Amino acid sequence: MILREAILKAFKGPLRNRAEVLIEEQMNDELWHLVLENLSLDVLAAYDGHLLPAHIEDICDHYKRLIPEFRNLAKVRTHYHRIAGLLSHRADILGDEFCTEVVRQLFQLYPNRPAMRDEFRQVGLVE
Repeated sequence: MILREAILKAFKGPLRNRAEVLIEEQMNDELWHLVLENLSLDVLAAYDGHLLPAHIEDICDHYKRLIPEFRNLAKVRTHYHRIAGLLSHRADILGDEFCTEVVRQLFQLYPNRPAMRDEFRQVGLVE
C-alpha cells in the first residue's frame, strides 16, 4: 500500500493521465487534491462525477464561484454551449435557483445574443 502511494505521488505526467490512474485505483481523495491543484471549470466538470457524493458541498461551492467568472468570457456560441450544458448537467447539485440566476444575469449582461438564448433553450433552461 505504501509503495503504491509512493509510486503514484512520484508519477508526473499530464493531468489527464494522472487522473485516470487515480480513478482506476479508486483514490478519490488524491483525485480531489489533483482537481484542486488544477482547478478550472473544465477540470471540475471532467472529474466531478468521480468525486460525488463525497465532495458535493465543495464541488458546489467551486462551481458557484467558477461559473460566474466564466460567464464574463461568454463571447461565442461554443462558450454559450459549454455553460448551458454544464448548468443543465449539474442543476441537480447546483439548484434550480442558482442556474436560473446565472441565466438571468447572462441575459442581462448580453441582451442581444440570440445564439446564447438558443443554447439555453436547447437544454431547457429557458422557454
